[in-house]
Amino acid sequence: MMTPSRIGTMNKDGSIRYVYCHEDGNPGFTGMMLLDHYNTQKKVDGLLDMGDMSTLDETIDKSLFYHRDHNVPWLQAQPAIVETMEEFLDLGEEEYVYFFKDGVWYVADAKHKKFHALDLSGKYPDDVEAMPVAEDINELI
Repeated sequence: MMTPSRIGTMNKDGSIRYVYCHEDGNPGFTGMMLLDHYNTQKKVDGLLDMGDMSTLDETIDKSLFYHRDHNVPWLQAQPAIVETMEEFLDLGEEEYVYFFKDGVWYVADAKHKKFHALDLSGKYPDDVEAMPVAEDINELI
């Protein structure tokens, strides 16, 4: 199912590095994968180092990346870097944006563009607005 998303983290200089993920970007799938399997800065950096992807999975080896697995030139699939959170949230076709900072995953949806702490414990895990608002991250916008 095509639900594109964007996955990123903040660099030491304050810029944001991110990649595009083409499929299953909803919190119930991509959010769960990020929480369960990419929950340290080292793992997030390793994921982003692979560039844009068609599918995220439990491991980098199982995930499908445009450059490694579909022979897309690296210049077209490499991670993007933006200077501000506003630019990061300026969504193209992505429906969800995931942001990792200080050991915590945050999610925003295309409609509201406000970050929430990624929390899948609710009755409807894809209802971003039902998750706790992340004031500290939203102040960066």
